[in-house]
Amino acid sequence: MVEIRSIGISSPRVEGEQKVGGGALYAVDVSVPDLLWAKVLRSPIAHGRIKKIDHAKASALSGVHAVLTGADLAGAKIGKKIVDMPILAEQVVRNRFQGFLLARDAADACAKAVRTVIRGELWVPRALLVQLLFEHLQAAGNGSAETPAEDNLTPREVEIINYVRRGFANKQIGEALAIREDTVKKHLRNAYTKLGVHRRTQIITSAAERFITG
Repeated sequence: MVEIRSIGISSPRVEGEQKVGGGALYAVDVSVPDLLWAKVLRSPIAHGRIKKIDHAKASALSGVHAVLTGADLAGAKIGKKIVDMPILAEQVVRNRFQGFLLARDAADACAKAVRTVIRGELWVPRALLVQLLFEHLQAAGNGSAETPAEDNLTPREVEIINYVRRGFANKQIGEALAIREDTVKKHLRNAYTKLGVHRRTQIITSAAERFITG
């Protein structure tokens, strides 16, 4: 029986000499009669909804024979093992993400995010969710996030409430304001009483309702 050894032995690439010497033939080097070249326009964002694609200007350019969008290839999918990826984006641009992590996230948050994604669930940091919510609501209406009841809050309580609405945890608020976490909790309890709420989520939703109802 012939012994075959591969580990630890250098294996040269069979096409290496041709590539280095400039003799390799690539697909771009192939030319046939009446050949058309295709150009792919990729999305500048990772995830979004396609509302409209206006290709009138592109279609009018000299030399352009056709412009294809997802609507022209609706239902056509590709994939290696699971054929579930549209050839062209149809209604949404989705780059197969299962979660977001912010650059400032701590190591324990990253570990929790990985465990969540492994379970097949979606992970989005609370701070990012809150930020997106308020950006959307502010774009829909020009109201203020503050409610009339907040006139009774102290300046420090207002500061802390604003951090809560941005998705900060008590420890993060304490670090941002250079105060103890227990002090943050005390201010929050006082603010909850004045605002007539019992949980921090109610502060966020009350502000959201303020925007929506005007």
